[in-house]
Parts: sequence; C-alpha cells; structure tokens
Amino acid sequence: MKRMVLWSTVVLALAMVMPTSASAGILVGEKGDMDLHLGAVLQAGFAFQMQDSVMTTTGLEPVVNDFWLRRVRMLLSGTIVPDRVEYLVQTEFNGAPAILDYKARFFYIPQTEICFGRFLPNYSLYMPVSTAKLELINYPVTTAKTAMWRETGIQTHTMTEYVDFSLGLFNGADVMSPNTRDNNDAKDYLVRADLKPPVGDAHLRVGGYFYANNYHGAGADIKEDDTFTDTHLGFFAKADYPLDEMMLKLRGELVMSTEESGDVDDPDETEMAGFFAQAGLRLNEQWEGILRYESWDPNTENDNDTIAGSEEDAHSAITVGINHYIDGTNAMIYLNFVQKMFQHEDVDSESSILGQVQIAL
Repeated sequence: MKRMVLWSTVVLALAMVMPTSASAGILVGEKGDMDLHLGAVLQAGFAFQMQDSVMTTTGLEPVVNDFWLRRVRMLLSGTIVPDRVEYLVQTEFNGAPAILDYKARFFYIPQTEICFGRFLPNYSLYMPVSTAKLELINYPVTTAKTAMWRETGIQTHTMTEYVDFSLGLFNGADVMSPNTRDNNDAKDYLVRADLKPPVGDAHLRVGGYFYANNYHGAGADIKEDDTFTDTHLGFFAKADYPLDEMMLKLRGELVMSTEESGDVDDPDETEMAGFFAQAGLRLNEQWEGILRYESWDPNTENDNDTIAGSEEDAHSAITVGINHYIDGTNAMIYLNFVQKMFQHEDVDSESSILGQVQIAL
C-alpha cells in the first residue's frame, strides 16, 4: 500500500509541472536610473518514510507521510545609483508573513561590495547560496547543524581574479529571535577566503572560514557583560569539470565547532564536527544525478554522551538525488532518496523519499 501511495505521488507531482519560460527576476518599474525587479522562489513537495516511526529530539515518533509547502518567497531588488547602490528585500509567506532579508549594497570600493542589513553571512559552502540553486532538497549537515542563519550587521565581500574574501560583524541576537536587538556589546564576526586557481577549463574553488558567535547568557547569576562564545572553523572545496556535453560537479566540506554552556566563568565546552562529500553528473541541460555522503558527531570527545536515536545522536547519511531541469532552476523537479544511519547499534536506520517541485523567477 505504501508503495502504491509513493508512486501515485510521484506521478502526480510530475504531471503538475509543465514547461515554462521564466527569467531571473522581472523588471516591474523604472524611474530615471532606478529600477525595481520582482522575483520569487516557490517550492512544494512530499515526504514518504519507509518505516512506521522515526527518531526526533524527543525519541520515536509515528510517521506522517505528507505533502509540504516548503518556501513561498518573494524578492524585490534593484538599483538606486548605477554601479554604486543596490538593494534586495526577501519575504516569506509560508506561515506568518515575515521579512527574511534586507540588504543595502554599496560598491564604492573597487571590486568590493559593502552590505548593511539582515541577511545570510558568507558562512559555509551552501549557506549564502540561493535556496533556488540547492542541488539537493536538504542542506548538507555542515550547514544544517552549525549555521546561525540570518544575522543583522555589516559584511564586506571582495572579489579578485584568484581570491575572494569576506569580513563580517553581526549582532548575533538573531539566533534567539528574528530581528532582535543585541543585548550585549560582544559581536559575532566572520572571516572567509576563497581561492580560485586556474585549472584549464575547470572551475575550482577552495577555501575556509571562521565564525565566532558571542552571545549573552541567561539566568539570575549572569552579569550584563558575561558572554559565551561558540566558534566554527570550516574548510571546503568545489570543482566543476566539463566532460564534452556533460559536467562533473564535486563538492566537499569539513566543519569543526566548539559550543560553550554552563558557568560563564568556567564554561563547559563541547567539541562537534561534521563533513560531507558530494559528486554530481549533469548529463545534459535537463537531467542530473547526485550522490552525497555526510556525517555529524555532536560530541567528538565522548561517543557515549549523545542521545541515542535522536537528532542529537552521531549519525551519517547517504542521499541519492535526481534533478529534472525543465527550464534551468526556474522550473525543476527534485527527487531524493535518503538513508540515515545512527551511531548506536540498537537504533535502526531510517529511509525516506523526498520530492520537490520548484518555480523560481
């Protein structure tokens, strides 16, 4: 019965998507040198679990196979002063309407963007990437388990022929609640560098980043200037190799994190680490196959100090993905098979099939 439901769902999803002509944003207004573009990211799909229950942070929970509305986002962007001042606003309508991003972008320094506002810092290989350009439905574990997501502050991004680098300074309070004013003087900071060595026709990018999250503690004994510090150190590599009409796409990332908790004068430190390796083959303009292996350990110093079978347990996962590009990323279908294996022997592995239909302008 489950298999019949699965294949009926796949056929229905495929049938609902027809070829469309879309562009990267639509010009909706101009006034002198200023302009306004409208964009969108619309993603809906389904999840099918191949077992009767799954592990969550609270333990075993019954499976609910369902359709989902993942993202309903609108983007406004444009130019205020040509080659000098640009802007971007992104909203989310899946649930209560919210402003996700506001970026005021300035280009007064050669080859450099200075960005003010609330946005995704240039952290990890995938976090600053548009959700419309993710190659698999889920973020890799290196981003999903360590990212602080949107922050309010300032970031510079400088691009040269062989090196890109970013510097960022942020409040850090958005980790607790969106658009929260900071509650201490300690700020988060980011340093990142991307190397782009020339390798024939291939596109190669390797680099690293360091992010320090300084946040105020909680409780009656916490002084106003007491802060904890979580740090994240990561390294990544990305390569695209043309093979005649095909494209081989290789991705990999390693991240090591330290989280503080307890007494701010003598905090407990937890060491965490994760990595992923990914290979994809773009067969032509319409079809792509992807294989990802990833692993996460929430406590590298004590393998017995994890919560057996929960999302806090050490685990690894294999994802096999097939992408059908109807019109590039403007109209496409994702189909992913995910096999998740937990560290503890008494916890069964989990298998799921995820599908997603995407329309992006």
